[in-house]
Amino acid sequence: AAERTRVPPFLSKLYTIVDDTLYDQFATWCRGGSAFRISDPQSFSDLCLPRFFKHNKMGSFQQQLLTYGFTRVPNTSCLDISA
Repeated sequence: AAERTRVPPFLSKLYTIVDDTLYDQFATWCRGGSAFRISDPQSFSDLCLPRFFKHNKMGSFQQQLLTYGFTRVPNTSCLDISA
């Protein structure tokens, strides 16, 4: 039998948030799919985080991203309409 690698819950929840168009108001893939963008951090932490995690703290979410090796990238790969 083939061994299956268990994906940590944080990563599967993150993928759902970014990939499901239902949550596009919170987070979307950047062009190329190697990064994602959180368009409104305040509504992301108020409305989206509590749906998936036991908290609504952006700092805790960012710490989890760092734990899994995510890094912050300059916003040049995404169209930033707020700039």
